[in-house]
Amino acid sequence: MCIRDSNKTSDSKKQKYNSLKTPRGGEFFITLSDSTKVWLNAESELKYPLVFLGDKRTVELKGEAFFEVAPNQNIPFQVVSGDQIIEVLGTSFNVSSYQDEAEVITTLIEGKVKVNQKFGDKKSIILSPNEQSILNKETLKIESFKIDPAHFTSWKSGKFYFRQQKLKDITKVLSRWYDVETVSYTHLRAHETSLH
Repeated sequence: MCIRDSNKTSDSKKQKYNSLKTPRGGEFFITLSDSTKVWLNAESELKYPLVFLGDKRTVELKGEAFFEVAPNQNIPFQVVSGDQIIEVLGTSFNVSSYQDEAEVITTLIEGKVKVNQKFGDKKSIILSPNEQSILNKETLKIESFKIDPAHFTSWKSGKFYFRQQKLKDITKVLSRWYDVETVSYTHLRAHETSLH
């Protein structure tokens, strides 16, 4: 875990930020200045202000995090993640936005969130509890589905929940959590053949 101060100026009127990075195999919990709680999953990065200023509470996420947002009707909370911006007033949700994944997945546990595309047709989706939005990074299409949220938030409790997932997707998750590289059997067979 690494916390970095990304401020170059001592101007007290400018927003000052920290960056929190978790390594492969690590995770971290932090409470932000507005009392919002964030659980950061392995191989993730959160950029957040030391103190929220202005009319929005904005953080940036790469990787995966679970948010319990402190309610504030006057100052909405935003998570900028990949090609989308999530807007909330007070709620619990999970965002998975790893750079090596083809999708940005937002899973709502309670409350309501509005998921906005940053590019493309800039479509917005409002999620209710037990719903999920999936933004395809290539096509920039966004869709919503009813889901069982346990599958997408079990990592927060140190558990895995895999159901009808491809082996390559499961090994990617395990690689992040345990900081190990996985190699497919077919890749090994091709390597063995080339050695003979």
